[in-house]
Amino acid sequence: MRLIVLEDNADRQNEMQRIVGDRMPQYSFEFFNDVAAMIERLDTTGLYDVALISLDHDLDLISSSDGSHIDPGTGVDAAKWFAMQPALAPLIVHTTNTLGGDRMMDILLECGWHCSRIVPYSGEDWINESWFPLVRKLVVAHCASFGMAACGLQILKCNWRMGNTANQVLTECIRAARYQLVESATPNLISIQLYYLNSDDEFTQLVPKDGVLGQMLGIFLNLTVLTMELEDAIGTGPKTLEELKVSSQFQEELKTANVKEIQIDVIQVPAAEPIQALMVSTSQSENAPLNSHRSQEILSDLKTLLELSLLYEFQRPKEKPTLTRPKKKV
Repeated sequence: MRLIVLEDNADRQNEMQRIVGDRMPQYSFEFFNDVAAMIERLDTTGLYDVALISLDHDLDLISSSDGSHIDPGTGVDAAKWFAMQPALAPLIVHTTNTLGGDRMMDILLECGWHCSRIVPYSGEDWINESWFPLVRKLVVAHCASFGMAACGLQILKCNWRMGNTANQVLTECIRAARYQLVESATPNLISIQLYYLNSDDEFTQLVPKDGVLGQMLGIFLNLTVLTMELEDAIGTGPKTLEELKVSSQFQEELKTANVKEIQIDVIQVPAAEPIQALMVSTSQSENAPLNSHRSQEILSDLKTLLELSLLYEFQRPKEKPTLTRPKKKV
């Protein structure tokens, strides 16, 4: 788990690192002295393995190699970006800038973030006396209660508030589940994809498009053929390759993709026009088995979140759905 800190003072960084390293060595730091660099990093990794965020407001100009200076932004700029993200971790505002700190708190609290405020004092004394006790309290409470259901709820609230499309919401929920299943910032050993049944009884739309299913499409041409191969696995829980009743060609392709287990769950939404989809999960790691109790709990919560997202999308009053379904051919 990571601690994300926006702080350009080297003495403060060293003291934070020393104190947390001595007492909570299982957590790693990522320090940033530039808001743009922090945003770029977190856009790539997401916030799903972040235990806590701590933000300063005033940042010094950054000198570049050509003698020019780069504006690193302010804590308010950071707060505005976090306000557009799911509130997935506790957040501390640590700054002596009264107006800037107040503005950061207002922005974050309005969007549902759990925020605390600390005003630094006496050099670095405040880090050990005030900041670290708060960090420990918030991290322990967060890690004890923040499972897939709570994480998904924050994703739904944020994306609905931002007016994002259903595909964006689905993709982000799936991304969060992959992080939780592997407990890593790079959960490439787990693939979860959703695809829809249209009114012609054909599976067409794949969300997200990458992953094991996307690789299979290059060989099996379309999702309908792929579904026929996996028909016996639908709704029967996780299966190993040896337990799958599939063609020898498909068996070999799964082995080539290093798939260890596969699970297919049915998604059904009772909208005005009922929605049916399949959620296909595969594991390429023996260290992240789909048949564990923890994995099944995460996948069950994800299934509920996907159904809620689709139900909301197609039941929004006075709005057209942003996720279009193919029309029945006449």
